[in-house]
Amino acid sequence: MRPEILTPLFAGVGTIKGIGEKLAKLLAKLLRGDEQEQARLVDVLFHLPTHVIDRRYRCTIAQLPQSGIATLEVVIGRHKAPPRGTRLPYKVEVHDDTGMMSLVFFSTHTEQMLRTYPEGQRRLISGEISWFGPEAQMSHPDFVLRLEEADRMPELEPVYPMTAGLSGKIYAKAAAAALEKLSGVQQVSRRAP
Repeated sequence: MRPEILTPLFAGVGTIKGIGEKLAKLLAKLLRGDEQEQARLVDVLFHLPTHVIDRRYRCTIAQLPQSGIATLEVVIGRHKAPPRGTRLPYKVEVHDDTGMMSLVFFSTHTEQMLRTYPEGQRRLISGEISWFGPEAQMSHPDFVLRLEEADRMPELEPVYPMTAGLSGKIYAKAAAAALEKLSGVQQVSRRAP
């Protein structure tokens, strides 16, 4: 029999705000091996990351590495939409005081791109750097934030084993909620006689 203080950790993942029935089933499939069994917050806590993405390397375009993750503050430039009916990528030019590079996207809509990447605006971007000849590029950046939202990007981002249909961001939200419950349990246990 477990101590009553631990009971909140055995609540279903469906108690997490934003986790509905569909996501709860995906989490059950991942964490319990069967989507009919309810996944619990404790299951989320014991599902450990396999590695970490390090986003601490902040640089200018001139300082970009040959490969790896980089975080940059850039100004959004010109959009280059591909001709209709082609399989060419959509490109967004970005620049800083030291140079220019391209953000590359496949299967996207122009209106959405113009909203997310407004020309002339400063953005903080982070993602995998690659090179196309002499030109640096970042395909589908992991983070694109206004400068005042910079604190939303983790410097070290855990990567968990996943199942189809479940994103790392959803899982990170579930893990944060489970840790919050755990912290509540720790607070209560410190006050208990």
